[in-house]
Amino acid sequence: MVSDTIEKGDIVWIEYDAWTVNPNGTLTLFDTTHDEVAKKEGKFDEKKVYIEAPVVVGRGRLFEGLEASLVGAKVGGTIEVLIPPEKGARNGSSSGKRSARKSGWKSRSAGNMGSSPP
Repeated sequence: MVSDTIEKGDIVWIEYDAWTVNPNGTLTLFDTTHDEVAKKEGKFDEKKVYIEAPVVVGRGRLFEGLEASLVGAKVGGTIEVLIPPEKGARNGSSSGKRSARKSGWKSRSAGNMGSSPP
């Protein structure tokens, strides 16, 4: 039986726009799967392929706050996640600079958020 909600261990394909929330409340795009968003924000990289990204939920490969928000989310749904710094990039990681102590991380996972077939 296939569940209509995302569970740990599921492989899901997500589209997202990931923003750093700056101390003054403004947002800065740091990653996206949408070329039009990257272009609008002046972050377009012609070498990058802007497509859905497959992720395995519950394996510790995603930001802790994002992973927690995906578990139980409806397959095919759209969620907006605000991740506090302590549940974002870990200190010492290559992306740790994106989660300054008073900043957060905001992501909108959209559209084709669905599990892969069994």
